[in-house]
Amino acid sequence: MHLGKPVRESRKEKKLPQHQLVAKLEIDTPMYSKIERGECQASSDQILKLAELPDTDMDELLTIWLAGQVYEIGKDKVINHHMDVPYKILEHQYGFDNGVQSENETNSGNKIIHGGNRRFILVEMEDYSESITAERVKRVIKGYGEDKKAVEGTGGCFDYYELGKPPFLENEMLNEEVSLGKIRKYVWFSETRLPYKKVNNKEEYLLGVSNSSAYYFYYFKDKLTTLDDSFLRTLKTEAEQYIIYADNCVLANEFMQKYHITFKKIPRNITRF
Repeated sequence: MHLGKPVRESRKEKKLPQHQLVAKLEIDTPMYSKIERGECQASSDQILKLAELPDTDMDELLTIWLAGQVYEIGKDKVINHHMDVPYKILEHQYGFDNGVQSENETNSGNKIIHGGNRRFILVEMEDYSESITAERVKRVIKGYGEDKKAVEGTGGCFDYYELGKPPFLENEMLNEEVSLGKIRKYVWFSETRLPYKKVNNKEEYLLGVSNSSAYYFYYFKDKLTTLDDSFLRTLKTEAEQYIIYADNCVLANEFMQKYHITFKKIPRNITRF
C-alpha cells in the first residue's frame, strides 16, 4: 500500500478539500494529486505536516511512508551470499527508521509471500533502537492496524545486536582501542571473506591458510614489529604464498619474490615509538 491511499482516505473521511492540504504542504495541486495516486513520494517535512491533522495516526503514516522510502533505497542492493539464502541490505538516512516494513508490502500494493527464505539487516543509527525501532519490527512480524487497515504480519523473529568500535579511525589508521582478537578477525575476513577461526595455537601470529596462502598478523599494541629473517625462522606452516602484516619490512624484494612473500604494512601511527 502506497502512502497516497491512506492520505486520500483520511482526507475524504475528514471532508477536507484538496486545496486545504495543498496550502498546508506548500505545493501545487498537480503535485498533491500525484502524491494521492502514489506517483510521487512526499518529503519527510510534508509527512510531519500531514501528521498534524486532527485524528491522524502519526505512527501509521510514518510507517507507510518509510516503507516506500526504504524499499526504493534497498530494492537494488541484493547480495548473493555463499549460502542459498538471498540477503538484502536495507539502509536509509531518515529521521524515523523502520527498514523491514518495506518488505511487508511491495510498491505495487501486493503482499510478498516470504516462505521463510529471506533474512534482513536493519541498520539503526539513532539512540531509540530499543524503544522505537525494535517495537516497529515487532509490529511488522505480528501485524498491525485494525479492520480494513489491518496488515498481516510477516511472521518470523529477529536478533538485536549493537555495533562495536570501528576498526579504523577517520584518518584511516588502525583503531588500537579495538581488541586484538577483533582486529585479527577483521584482517582475516577482509583478505579471505571467510569467518575467522584460530587453527594453530603453536604459531601466535598465524591467522590461517586459505587458497594455499598463509596469512600472518605480526602486531603488538605497544611496540613496533619488523618482518625480517628472525621472524621468518618462526614460521612453521607450509604454503605456496605468505601474506604477512607488520609495521616494517627489511627483506630484499628479490628474496620476497623468490619465496612468494607479500608484505603489508599495518596502517597505524608509529611515530610514538
